[in-house]
Amino acid sequence: MTLQLAACHDRARWNDFVNASPQGNVFCLTPFLDALDEDYELLVVEDEGDLQLGAVLIKKDGQPIRAPYPFALYHGVLLSQRLWELPQHRRVKRYMEVIDFLLAELEGRFDRISFCLHYRIADVRSFSWFHYHEPEKGRFQIQVQYTGLVDLKNPEDFDG
Repeated sequence: MTLQLAACHDRARWNDFVNASPQGNVFCLTPFLDALDEDYELLVVEDEGDLQLGAVLIKKDGQPIRAPYPFALYHGVLLSQRLWELPQHRRVKRYMEVIDFLLAELEGRFDRISFCLHYRIADVRSFSWFHYHEPEKGRFQIQVQYTGLVDLKNPEDFDG
């Protein structure tokens, strides 16, 4: 495994990645991020050129803001479609390797790290276990918030 973290400056590549990601959403596309009028950074984790993961960091004074950003959800980790489609036993292992790598790299760059994860990211063990045996180095505060999903194909059952 030869993972590398890099800034993504190719807006078309980033937007294509977001649109293909199972966690892709409007809040991670560059037109929306530009409209926030905040500093932001687009990061990718690659394995020998194969895009594994993307992450959005909205920043103030050079540091990631505490999530969530007002009226904008799901700024955080997005997995590649290719990683997401791996068989379950391989996907979980690979997902955790990539997230662990991302967190270790970001720790060296920032005083704090904060994400608002997409509801399809159900496995937060990498975040929960980060510095588990060294709590003095800081641990994530995980706040589970639920997202309501409405089936718009069946509007008469909106209340259900």
